[in-house]
Amino acid sequence: MEDNIVTKIEDAYVKEKPIWVATLNDGSKIYQDDDRPGLDEPVAWYRLNTYIHKHNLRIIRFRIQFCSNIVWTLDNQDGYYFSKGVGAFAFNPNGGNISIHNIGYYNKINNIVMVKSYVIPSHILIDVTKKKFEECGKMLIQNP
Repeated sequence: MEDNIVTKIEDAYVKEKPIWVATLNDGSKIYQDDDRPGLDEPVAWYRLNTYIHKHNLRIIRFRIQFCSNIVWTLDNQDGYYFSKGVGAFAFNPNGGNISIHNIGYYNKINNIVMVKSYVIPSHILIDVTKKKFEECGKMLIQNP
């Protein structure tokens, strides 16, 4: 597999979109670029997992962002969680569905993943949950 499976620059494809950004222990930043043309795997989170394990790298910082609105998780964790979804909530003033980013971190000591759910693109916190490690599947990237 080629090394260009991740996006290391904030190019026109990722600008002005609600995305995640992972900082690795080699200093590089990886930008979410789901459905980028020319890549076999459309999900950037899966490509990031492949990339860090192939190169024995670690995620040391993780955030979601939309333009200058940024939400950070804790640094230097044993793993990081990301998923996105759509939901209907009573407080949605438009009455329709809203898009959600779920981000979290994993700590091996208690085997729990802390997940926070944010409405995007505003990044308003709407839920905090604890998930068991076993429940997270491909949404959790464990650091090597």
